[in-house]
Amino acid sequence: MKIDPHRWKDKELWELDSPGIYVRAQTPEGEWKSVDIIFLDEESLEEWLKKLEKEELIRLVKILLQHED
Repeated sequence: MKIDPHRWKDKELWELDSPGIYVRAQTPEGEWKSVDIIFLDEESLEEWLKKLEKEELIRLVKILLQHED
């Protein structure tokens, strides 16, 4: 998975809306880091979402809507 370079450049602004869901992704500098899904580029985000099972998708939406268990 890769990080969107535009979001990474302004990461202080994006971190304010961070959902707190972390994945392993490659930074624009080529480093691999644990980063919030808010920084993923669109292709990587879609790839990650497609791999989730139904229960994981439901949990994700609950977290994003602040209905955490």
